[in-house]
Amino acid sequence: MWRRRGAPEPPPEAPVGTDLTGLAVVLGALLLLALLRRLSKGGSKDAAPSAKPLVQLAALAPRAVPLALRVEHYFDLDANPFAHAELLTSAHDVVDVLNRLEEYVLSWLQRHSSAHRHSEHATFLTEAEWPEDTDFKLHGSLYVFVDSADRTVNFFPDRLQGSDLRMEDVHVGHSRPAEPEVARAEGKVPPFVHVGVVETSEYPTDPGIKIWSHVQTRSEQAVNAPRERQAFERAEHGGYGLHVCRGAQIFGGVFDTSNGGIYVGEGASVEANVVVKGPVVIGAGAKILSGAYLRGPILIGQRTTVRCEVKNAVFMDHASLTHPGYVGDSVLGHRASMGCQAVTCNLGLLGSRSIQIGLDSRVYDLGRRKIGCFLGDFSKLGSNSVTDPGTFVRPHVFVYPLCRLPKGFYGPNEIIKTAGGVERLPLDLDRLLRRQSN
Repeated sequence: MWRRRGAPEPPPEAPVGTDLTGLAVVLGALLLLALLRRLSKGGSKDAAPSAKPLVQLAALAPRAVPLALRVEHYFDLDANPFAHAELLTSAHDVVDVLNRLEEYVLSWLQRHSSAHRHSEHATFLTEAEWPEDTDFKLHGSLYVFVDSADRTVNFFPDRLQGSDLRMEDVHVGHSRPAEPEVARAEGKVPPFVHVGVVETSEYPTDPGIKIWSHVQTRSEQAVNAPRERQAFERAEHGGYGLHVCRGAQIFGGVFDTSNGGIYVGEGASVEANVVVKGPVVIGAGAKILSGAYLRGPILIGQRTTVRCEVKNAVFMDHASLTHPGYVGDSVLGHRASMGCQAVTCNLGLLGSRSIQIGLDSRVYDLGRRKIGCFLGDFSKLGSNSVTDPGTFVRPHVFVYPLCRLPKGFYGPNEIIKTAGGVERLPLDLDRLLRRQSN
């Protein structure tokens, strides 16, 4: 290139493409950063894929319910009959069993307690006239039936908790007043006042038969009050009632009927240091071991053993929960069992909406914030195992101790254990002893 003599040298030209290369590096770094941020927010494997449509399970027609969410997928009621099969067979899906549980238990208590109301082994008890020197404490008022006809019942509770209603005396042994039929027709007297004294030595000789009324002076005003009428309706559904059948063994425990009745089946046993809050049905031959805490609604099948904390659950016959733990919003099948300190989590750590679960090409909204575990017939959870909210386990699944099952579907005929074995290291015993001596 021509230039004038003495003119300064021009600066060297930058190589072609240098600026473009630097720009490309910067853009690539920005794209990589954006990708990492996106993965950190939405890349968790527990997150529901946004591409899958969301389906409300309860809105499906019964035939459209996926097989994995049907009752028969987990519980064979033909091979293993269950006294409360009606609850399961009437449910829209297996999750709907939990939705229907409380209504079913109250209805069942109503049907099975109606025959007891006019029995000579039934009475109303009220705190106002309960002697202080009685072997157990009474709070509130409740209707009690103890079938002691063959003298095989042992009834030694620690405490009975009834409603906060007050009652008027109708002394034991006196004939019924002439006007109850008229009063009953007018809706002023509850339908089950024809009861006698419980024939067990633990009761006072004259506890008195009571007629439901509120704190007002006149019982008719109280009975016609909305709150009192609601209380009668609940009592008709088994509320406030304790029913102890023939051969049952009650050797302690607190029985709280303020929110629903309690039914202890024939030959069932309840040990000391047990708390039972109705509505609860305990099947024939079942064993409630010391330390159990039952918060209804609960159905416990025949010959089932329970020692853990239970809330809103169904246990079918021969289920085994003989150790401490927690079962909430769950259904356990025939001969299902849980080891020591096994837990069915029923609410997510940040659970503020109903649980959703992916299945095939869809995500199903199960319609409940609290769902524990559905443990199929003969399945077992090992000691210290934990199931996430919304865990579905089919029959014959054996979960090793210390396992955590994320929400999802498992089984059937499967063994599950934590990956990664046991690490074993040599122990320098001499060195250990020297450290301990220092």
